[in-house]
Amino acid sequence: MKQLLTILFFTLFFFLSYGQEEDTLFQSKIYVENANSSVQDLSGADLVRYLNGDVRMYKDSVFMFCDSARMIGNKVTALGNVVFVQADTVKMFCDSLVYFSDIEKVYLYKDVTLENGDQQLYTQSMIYDVSNKIGTFQDTAILKKDLSLLQSKKGRYDVNNKISTFYEDVIVTKEDMSLRTDSLKYLTEENKTIFIAPTRIVENERKIYCEAGFYNLDSGEAEFSGNPQLLELEKNATASKILYSQNDSTLTLIDNARFIDGEKIAIGDTIIHNNKIKETQLIGQAQFIDGDKITKGEKIIYNEKTESVQLDGQATYREGSTVLDADRLIFDDLTGRGQGSGNVIWKDTSSNITMIADQLRMDKNDESLFSYGEEQRPYVINMLDGDSLYLAGDTLQSFQEIVTDTLGVSDTSRIFTARGGVDILKTDFKAICDSLSFNERDSIFKLYKNPIVWSDTTQFSGDTIFMYLKNKKVDHLEIRKNAFIVSRLEAETYDQIKGRYVDARFVDGEIAEMDVVGNAESLYYMRDDEEKYIGVNKTLCSKMTFYFEEKELMDIKFYSKPESVLTPIQKINPITQRLELFNWQIDKAPINLLSIIAMDK
Repeated sequence: MKQLLTILFFTLFFFLSYGQEEDTLFQSKIYVENANSSVQDLSGADLVRYLNGDVRMYKDSVFMFCDSARMIGNKVTALGNVVFVQADTVKMFCDSLVYFSDIEKVYLYKDVTLENGDQQLYTQSMIYDVSNKIGTFQDTAILKKDLSLLQSKKGRYDVNNKISTFYEDVIVTKEDMSLRTDSLKYLTEENKTIFIAPTRIVENERKIYCEAGFYNLDSGEAEFSGNPQLLELEKNATASKILYSQNDSTLTLIDNARFIDGEKIAIGDTIIHNNKIKETQLIGQAQFIDGDKITKGEKIIYNEKTESVQLDGQATYREGSTVLDADRLIFDDLTGRGQGSGNVIWKDTSSNITMIADQLRMDKNDESLFSYGEEQRPYVINMLDGDSLYLAGDTLQSFQEIVTDTLGVSDTSRIFTARGGVDILKTDFKAICDSLSFNERDSIFKLYKNPIVWSDTTQFSGDTIFMYLKNKKVDHLEIRKNAFIVSRLEAETYDQIKGRYVDARFVDGEIAEMDVVGNAESLYYMRDDEEKYIGVNKTLCSKMTFYFEEKELMDIKFYSKPESVLTPIQKINPITQRLELFNWQIDKAPINLLSIIAMDK
């Protein structure tokens, strides 16, 4: 009977203890708030407590819910629909867990879910450090936030420090983006991945490789470093660092930047590509190569839509034999037009022609150039027989002309024109006119409207002058209508020739023969063997031919009943010895390059 009373007492004590609000029986300090039923087992060395049905427990800021639980000392095993909540910030769900309250460690098993704000981490097993709020897993886990997913085989999820680390076969996906790496860090609050190992990213048709950097899954902002490389169809980008902004579709390459798109190659200290407006900026030691076209400058802006290229700072453009330098260049391939400004230098290396101007307009449709000045007049340098010919005017123009021969074969020839106070300056001759044209195909300088040419002490003038080059030397000179030739012998003493038409022929750049046709007149001073003047011979006829050797007049032929008058030198006043229309204008002859390019000329 005594033994029976003892058993009844302990049984009654068990049921009474269940109903207490605060369970202080165990040193674990885990409080049971509710259980539909509870059983204690005192048969072993440690008291074991079994809880069943709608079990709710808590310790400090930790709450646990489950279908059933077993409590042994500081160890709690929870089974079925387990929920573990910490401070209303971290929620974990699983099929079962083991909680060691003395060391604050939780082992969660099967279909584990950790919720932290708007993030959910899924895995099959996890160890959670309650004190430090760190979850570690050795089995495949998936972290989900909105549309982004992060997956790895191993990892460490740190709630307090808001930074986590994932290892082995890490995969990150978001809409059209996927990322693969061996390990990375993850900023939980910023939803930002930090690369700490070789990483490969695929976004639509874009592929990226890097070994360091970051990718913000929310904003789409990214930085790729550590041998970064980007591939997209035929596009390939490399640099020391690559920055990407999804919001404005901007890709920035920093330091040793190179961007390749098919035949197009962009190089610079920094390259900024905006995919929305299809614009690429090259900054610092910039180069843009498109086939045989090479552009260099401090800053180059290229627009794919308009196919325009703009250069700021000292810039160089090269295409075939053409080279263009300027402080600023703009090209528009759709219209074929462009403009250079500030210290513009255009060169054709095949023909040794250079054009220099303040402003230059270009049109690729007819390969035309139009130059003008703001601080100085534009000018052309043409290398002839090792000597420089300078040609300046208020405006200079050049264009390509297509010429078809009798056999139907077409060829192109470049034509230069100059207008407004045109000057020509060369070592052995000088010239002025109002307008001029030069054709590379036939090598003819055509001088219009009051042209004057000086060669040594001889002046040629007329309504129009054609100067023919051969092997880049003056071959012959034509003066058409009102031709007048003056050779200065000494002060106020001149040999003079006039006619409707003059054809002067040169050998090795020196005059050899000259025909004067139509109402030809000549007035020249005759000299004896001692080179003393003996008289003035004035002749009129229909045609004259003059012969020269080493620039000296050696002979004259007169045709069709010449009329000559010889006046002794004693009866001559040199000042009055002038043919009609005589006008010696040596003061108008160009002096040097600075004089012909001056704006106030």
